[in-house]
Amino acid sequence: MNKNGKMLIKGIKLMKYSLAFRLNIVLMIVFTVLGLAYEVTTVFSQMGGDPSRGITNYNGVWMLALSPFYAIQLMYGLSLSGVIQSSGAKKSLLVYSAVGYKAVAEIICFALLAVTRYLCCKLSGVYSGDILFGLIFFGLFSMLLSFYTIVIYRYTTLGYVIMLPVIIVFMLVPVFLNGKAAAFSPVLLMSRLPFGDSYAGSLAVGALIVVMDIALFYILSNLFYKVPLSEKAFRQLLSRSK
Repeated sequence: MNKNGKMLIKGIKLMKYSLAFRLNIVLMIVFTVLGLAYEVTTVFSQMGGDPSRGITNYNGVWMLALSPFYAIQLMYGLSLSGVIQSSGAKKSLLVYSAVGYKAVAEIICFALLAVTRYLCCKLSGVYSGDILFGLIFFGLFSMLLSFYTIVIYRYTTLGYVIMLPVIIVFMLVPVFLNGKAAAFSPVLLMSRLPFGDSYAGSLAVGALIVVMDIALFYILSNLFYKVPLSEKAFRQLLSRSK
């Protein structure tokens, strides 16, 4: 096993020393469970409702996308805790371990979403754009969160002023524009794509975006790992999550 692999295992063993360890674990589980619960609700809504109404609630999607954020915070919190001081260890935690945990959590959440959206299509008998867009939205929102994670822990003011409003708007756009004749309406957007009515096509593109997001987070983590993390930002974010 190479050095980075050993550090990843060491990170797991030291995880209990991470700042706000229990809170991060609880929040990661809560967002995953709530996201899945919202998705299961959408599945059941297809069983007795009008399939043409589609899914106007994307809460389950962004909750599942947000869950890996807390997996990353575990490694960031461990780096801030002072347990590991060397620069080599710091890079392993902030790059390899953080990316590794994000990748595992994100792939699991995307797989859960893929299953629920498939069931929605099968139960409704309609492979509609609003159902399939969830697979694309998950990847795009995860990618935006990657930028946010890198920025908020290093350039906190910039993160709150620019990135946080962008994330909030991005979360709300699919809800308010769904089914409307708007340029960024999920239904209209998917109808213009060659795979817009194909579950397999939407799944493949969504999975590709997830892979691109993990690669992006790895690149950004490599570029910015030497920039000091803000313990103040870490504690502020966690206090707002309670």
